[in-house]
Amino acid sequence: MKRSKRDGKPVPTYHQGENWVEQPGAHHVLTENTSRTKAAKLRVVFVSNTGDKLKVNDTRS
Repeated sequence: MKRSKRDGKPVPTYHQGENWVEQPGAHHVLTENTSRTKAAKLRVVFVSNTGDKLKVNDTRS
């Protein structure tokens, strides 16, 4: 299971087989594996224009 919090949104817990979509510019404030014994694995698919930045480092603290 994995939890992922984005700006101003509730913290959902995702289970194996579930998926979600994020809009460009989503600000992650928490990402964690909820299991102490099993590794979490994610498959990420980016859909973008050729040459677009796929990740922007956060400068907010």
